[in-house]
Amino acid sequence: MHHDLKWVTFHGTYDFTYVLKLFTRETLPNTAQEFAAKASTYLDKLVDLKLAAKYFRGLKDVEVSLLSRILHVRRLGEAHNADSDSLLIA
Repeated sequence: MHHDLKWVTFHGTYDFTYVLKLFTRETLPNTAQEFAAKASTYLDKLVDLKLAAKYFRGLKDVEVSLLSRILHVRRLGEAHNADSDSLLIA
């Protein structure tokens, strides 16, 4: 693995769970702690912005559009279109 890669997602834990299963070809861990330990081996720098936002006052239930404005990330296209949402989340 390239340890200089940074993996950033918005509510993508399930996606990375699937990626981890593809990488390892093993059954998935039973607990969140086991998942975190295994994920850190393959996805060294992984940040889920939706999960991280829970720990900041006023951002607990933030939507991706608001978070993108806070982080100064420009949206391409209309909100709630699959292509625009996918690009913004990516």
